[in-house]
Amino acid sequence: MEIQLRHIENENRLSKSESRAATLKYIEIMEELRRKNESLEALKNELEERVKVRTSSLEASNKALMEEIEKNRAIQNELREKDKKLLYAQKMEAVGTLAGGIAHDFNNLLMCVQGNISLVLLGMDSAHLHYDKIRNIEEQVKSGVSLTRQLLNFAVQREQEFSPVDLNEIISKTAMFARTRKEIAIEMHFEEDIGCVNVDRGQVEQVLLNLYVNASQAMPGGGQLTLKTEKVSLSAEEARLFFVEEGPYVKVSVADTGVGMDEKTRERIFDPFFTTKEMGRGYGLGLASVYGIVKGHKGFVDVQSQKGKGSTFLFYLPKSTAAYQEQETPVKEAILKGQETVLFVDDEQTIIEVMQDILEALGYRVLTANSGEEAVKIYDAMKGEIDLVILDVIMPGMGGMETFEAIKARNADVKVILSSGYSVNHIAKEIMDRGCRAFIQKPFNIETISKKVRDVLQEA
Repeated sequence: MEIQLRHIENENRLSKSESRAATLKYIEIMEELRRKNESLEALKNELEERVKVRTSSLEASNKALMEEIEKNRAIQNELREKDKKLLYAQKMEAVGTLAGGIAHDFNNLLMCVQGNISLVLLGMDSAHLHYDKIRNIEEQVKSGVSLTRQLLNFAVQREQEFSPVDLNEIISKTAMFARTRKEIAIEMHFEEDIGCVNVDRGQVEQVLLNLYVNASQAMPGGGQLTLKTEKVSLSAEEARLFFVEEGPYVKVSVADTGVGMDEKTRERIFDPFFTTKEMGRGYGLGLASVYGIVKGHKGFVDVQSQKGKGSTFLFYLPKSTAAYQEQETPVKEAILKGQETVLFVDDEQTIIEVMQDILEALGYRVLTANSGEEAVKIYDAMKGEIDLVILDVIMPGMGGMETFEAIKARNADVKVILSSGYSVNHIAKEIMDRGCRAFIQKPFNIETISKKVRDVLQEA
């Protein structure tokens, strides 16, 4: 019995020992699991941090890439816009050259008509049966001159007389012509002290009148016309977009509440002879001349419009530092006569004939030549007797420049008046710079040529 109890006691002791060993083993295993879990957690955190850093880097790269794509897209859009404007400017330049040529030839035709009218009216009593009819013809000639002036304005080939002017003052004086119907209300918002712009006053008035007429026709049922001026400064980037110089400008806006334009019409609105009016109601030159005049003043024109929501025409002119000058009141010209000898040179026989009659009616002895070569021969034969040369600029063969140089080589003090259907273009200006005394643009009436001839002949 005692032996049996000891055996049971030994078994219990062994069981406790094994249990303690098992517990220690369990604790050891659990500690190892904890260490491994901590290691795994550390690895997980490290991996997550690496993923976070990598993701952040990829997001930053993706953002930079998207920004670069947007930047490139903006640059491409700007380049496309510049290309579009450049192509349009080149097209307008080409059409302007054509328009200038048409105006030159048409002015020569008008010269013949105006010259003969002047001769018929010379000495005609106002009570004559046909006096009023002839005056009506002369008025139609003036309308033709106005048409060619618009063509030359578009072609930037009209003689310009620049002076500092206040656009607020010009708009105030011309605004009365904007209200062609009582259904049109006019609002004016002028920024004070906008300074001056150096412009040809008559041409800027023409720009405004053309824009007024366009706005009026866009509001057949009436509406509101808003005229506004303000000072602006164009950055280099803005200036490049419109091919002008950066710096201070005066912006003029002419806004109507009319029918507006769609994109297709807006793209062609400055094309010469393009019109949305019915046949016989317009030549399509009004806005084309606006474009040409403003461009000729180193400015630019823009238009904003939506179909059914009206249009706003804006033109920008560079500011001038010169002081404003009051406009002089024109004086009616008288017919002045003389007895000197004049050599008239032109390649158009009809112009030669009418000018010979006009100059002889004014008392002058007249010699004529229909080419530069003939003019030089006549001058060689009679240079001691010729007091004045009236010389056409554009002629086949020996042109105005070569003829002037040849005559000037024979007489450095020769008195020459240039005459052309163009205005003072680069050829005429170069001749003027080389010593030519004066310029007169065809067509001209007898009063104008009589004064021009006397002015040059009386020069020292």
